Amino acid sequence: MSSAGGSQGRQSTHDYLAISHNTDVVADDEHDAVTRTTTASKQYLSSQRGILHGAYRRPSLTTWLPAVGITLGTFGIVAILLGWLLTRRVHDHLPNENSQFRGALVALENPSSSLDKNADGTVNLSGTLWALTVTTIATRLVGFTAPIIIGVFALRIAAVWIRAQEDGRVDALPTSTQYGLLVIMCSFPSIASLSYFGKYLGTKRGGARVVPMLSLVVAAVFTTIVLSNLLCIVDIWLHSTSRVFIHTEISDIAPSSLPALGAQIDLSICPGPALVDTKGLGANHNTNYTNCAHIGIPGVHGVDQTWGNATLWSAGQETVSEQGPAFRSVIVDKYAVMVSADPPSSLANVTFETFGISAECLPVADCTSSGGGYVCPKFQPPVWLNFTGESSFSVQPFNLSGNIIANDGENHVESWYGYPMNAALNPYGALVSFGFGPTAAGDTYIGSGPGWYTRSEDGFDSAYYLSACTVTAYNMTLLYSSSRSENDPPEGTYTLASDPELSNFNTTSALFAALDVTLSLSLAEYLQTALAPAFVAPSDAFNIYISEKMSYAMVALASPLFEARYALAGKTLAQVVASRYPLVPLGMYAALLCAYGVVVLVLGASAALVSSRAVAAPPNSATCQGTARTQAELVQLRLTEPLAAIAEQLAGAEGKGVALDASGVDMFREQEGGGRVAFHFDEPGAGGRGGLIRRLQTVSAEEPEK
Repeated sequence: MSSAGGSQGRQSTHDYLAISHNTDVVADDEHDAVTRTTTASKQYLSSQRGILHGAYRRPSLTTWLPAVGITLGTFGIVAILLGWLLTRRVHDHLPNENSQFRGALVALENPSSSLDKNADGTVNLSGTLWALTVTTIATRLVGFTAPIIIGVFALRIAAVWIRAQEDGRVDALPTSTQYGLLVIMCSFPSIASLSYFGKYLGTKRGGARVVPMLSLVVAAVFTTIVLSNLLCIVDIWLHSTSRVFIHTEISDIAPSSLPALGAQIDLSICPGPALVDTKGLGANHNTNYTNCAHIGIPGVHGVDQTWGNATLWSAGQETVSEQGPAFRSVIVDKYAVMVSADPPSSLANVTFETFGISAECLPVADCTSSGGGYVCPKFQPPVWLNFTGESSFSVQPFNLSGNIIANDGENHVESWYGYPMNAALNPYGALVSFGFGPTAAGDTYIGSGPGWYTRSEDGFDSAYYLSACTVTAYNMTLLYSSSRSENDPPEGTYTLASDPELSNFNTTSALFAALDVTLSLSLAEYLQTALAPAFVAPSDAFNIYISEKMSYAMVALASPLFEARYALAGKTLAQVVASRYPLVPLGMYAALLCAYGVVVLVLGASAALVSSRAVAAPPNSATCQGTARTQAELVQLRLTEPLAAIAEQLAGAEGKGVALDASGVDMFREQEGGGRVAFHFDEPGAGGRGGLIRRLQTVSAEEPEK
């Protein structure tokens, strides 16, 4: 198709591709104008002999390749964005960070070194939201590529136009106004170009209907512009709601780096229960076993008993006072547990194995008055509470089966001390007694509940307290987490990982070191000091208190016989800068970007599938420029480049053929002394041709055209 200039002379000199337009056709009605324009175009096409028409073929690869690149780039950006975030996504977090993870994707985008700590312990929060950088680039690229894809889609519009003209379907051809709208929207797709179409719909009265090709362009422009602007809005939303925060990162501790939090028997100190000679070192002696650190020394009246050495004594006392170098005793639920004295910081859910003791103490309330004192017949031998006027305190072990007291030899019943190998030690009994000498009647540190026995004489009161404790040793599996907030204890928190299991004979023997005949004195001294403020407490509260203190002290005094045990598994904590992206705007952005990619794919595919005749100049032609192109490509040029549409009207007088040029700039081949364009305000009835802009003939500097 060619657009003829003003006269037949120009038509014979230059070859143009008419796009259903002839400037010499004038009509009062748009429909008549289209009809006569089409007829003139066909007549003009048949008169051209300088153009060779070939077979139908697809447009060149470079024409629709941008659509492929934009599609791949769009989906690639989505893949990069989501891949970047998902590969760095944080899955584990502490409970105090629930609000940060609720409805958001949290990722680690910055190196750990980005968290700068000040000398006072505070941190400087700084980090880069790299995903927002990707969305910013993507948003700009979408806005940049929207005109490109509409330009590619113009190939489809050109094919529809050509096919309608070849089929002689006049009603499917655009009017001159609609052609102008096509050029505006294909060359500058924007809200402004859509507004021109809206204005056209609002002002036309009974004119030609909107042709399908214009509707297709409007739909394509509207879709791309809406997606582009929605993407920009959602990107702003994502920028305004995303932020960085200090996150406590949780990672698995390597097996080689697991801390020593638990305890196990130190076999170099405590290889097993110690043999006790209760009848001296001679022949036919009876033997029992007791704690591994027990020592029997031959004496005048038999065997003198002692326990350990100065180092073990000192270590146990330090642990009781919470100053032990290796272990400390902590209360977990109703158990006293042996744990590391100085656990590392920044740990979470570290699983380790250790040992614990649970004591349940109840007052002995069935003793009866006898001979100025009290006798408790439930034990073997019976326990006597003799008010001798002196304060006393003691802890004596007894076998729960028959309540047999393991006497320390004072009553020459040495055979009762100790226990046979593999005896039923778990649980075991401990009889706790406190005796107070004469004090002023009514002293408030003496209790009056069950287990208390008093005698008044000469205005002074003497008192005894007797409690029987059931002591059980356990193998424990615990979870440890470092302190993470002001509400957590500074030493961290311990919780049960599983139900405790009864310890075996050897372990129980080691754990019950505090029930040794000599070490029990230290246990009794601690209990007297620790329990004194609670003597006047209600009976139930006092029972709980004495049970807890009994368990605590027994674990602490036995700790020198144990060594550290490495944890089984756990996690370490580290403060890092994390990025928080709300899921709603992030998901919407990815969805819109994918939708834009699909639209580009559809528009590009529709353009790539069109076919039209190839057009080329004869090999010896001097009037036509350019290589072989399809008709659709040439029409696309005139739809997407306003400069090409202008060249169709004004460049023809320059005397050069321009039909096959690849751009509007190439269609203008200006020469020195060529024509100029001027404004004319001639009235058609006064000898003028009408119109505001018109090409002038060559004008010399001395004689301008008038």
